[in-house]
Amino acid sequence: MLACCAGTGTPPGSSIDANVDAGMADGDTSGALEADAADTPDADTADTPDADTGTPDGDAAACSPCRLVDQCGCNPATEACDLGGSYPSQGTTACRPVLIDGTGLDTCNDWTSCAAGYVCLGASGQASCKRYCSSDAECEGGGGLCVIEVTSGGTPIPGVKVCSPSCDPFTSSGCPSGWACGAFSDSVEQRNFTWCAVPGQGVNNAICSDDGQCAAGFTCVSVSGTHRCKKYCDKGDGSPGCAANQTCVGLVDAAGHPLLVAGVSYGVCN
Repeated sequence: MLACCAGTGTPPGSSIDANVDAGMADGDTSGALEADAADTPDADTADTPDADTGTPDGDAAACSPCRLVDQCGCNPATEACDLGGSYPSQGTTACRPVLIDGTGLDTCNDWTSCAAGYVCLGASGQASCKRYCSSDAECEGGGGLCVIEVTSGGTPIPGVKVCSPSCDPFTSSGCPSGWACGAFSDSVEQRNFTWCAVPGQGVNNAICSDDGQCAAGFTCVSVSGTHRCKKYCDKGDGSPGCAANQTCVGLVDAAGHPLLVAGVSYGVCN
């Protein structure tokens, strides 16, 4: 079986085998945040909000500082709790305005482009809204797990994670329009999940260094010592399958087992 490789097109999360950028560019800029998944990609975020942008009323005033997952501490009508304030790289939070209610299927330009409970992660032109979480209960679908650590300059921000999106590597459904979905494995928790990223152009047998260089429906794997883009296939029920002259070769996860996500056994055509 082939091992899936991670890279700038891989997902971010608690541990996935390598520091990559969830399909977004690396970038260690002051105040910039990343989504880290060993075997996943980092994702830069726009500048963090400076401080409280409004005065919370009612229950909002009950939590100070505000909280990322349950969003207690900000005005729910106009604000969201996000990383910000004096030391966002250490997990400090602040209320920021919500100008667009972006969620997991939406790209974003800055912090204000995501709904309450979501954060804008990614380099310019490759950012999307990701949901804050403290457990899998806050994440949706079989591929959605609370495994993605948010990092600043490559260093994890204590206690801050986002959900991996639950998407389909065969069709890219569950991702922002025009993006690709991939299947990945977390080397620390040894759990498998899916991740969305901006795709490249590489198709069958194109040389690659990470998933971000492969087209939607393809992943970057090591074949006889060389990394190449290979088309995803279903090793389990054979649909989708491969061309008549190809075989569906199973991928393995971080534990050396077949790469299974939400009951699907992923492979590549070779």
